[in-house]
Amino acid sequence: MKWEKFEMIPKLNEPELYFEKDNCNFKINIFDDENKEVFIMKFSEPIDCLPQGTAIELERLNTLVDEYRNKGLAKYYMTLLTDLCISNSISVISIIIGTDKFHHYGSEKILMDKERLKKFYKSFEKDGLEIIIS
Repeated sequence: MKWEKFEMIPKLNEPELYFEKDNCNFKINIFDDENKEVFIMKFSEPIDCLPQGTAIELERLNTLVDEYRNKGLAKYYMTLLTDLCISNSISVISIIIGTDKFHHYGSEKILMDKERLKKFYKSFEKDGLEIIIS
């Protein structure tokens, strides 16, 4: 699977996709042209989630460096993830929101509180795709 590059910020390299065998997670890292990690996304492989259908758990979606915040990076890759889910009949994305350094290690700052994060994630719900937040 190849993830598209976010073209709005030319200093960013191509996304790097990994599959972590020990915990069955997919991980996407993006580095800038100085090889500094600026973005991370981590989600589980699909699992059966009856009665809703098939689900993934979004474990992390985080722009790590202030310079790249509020430029649409997280929104862009969350949109790609929701499109991937819909095209593969995945009907649920489960998200546990954490706003402390434990959940966002490597981040320069934590800017969004839980309510803003809930609103952000819920904005990606579509017909056939439910976002469950806890």
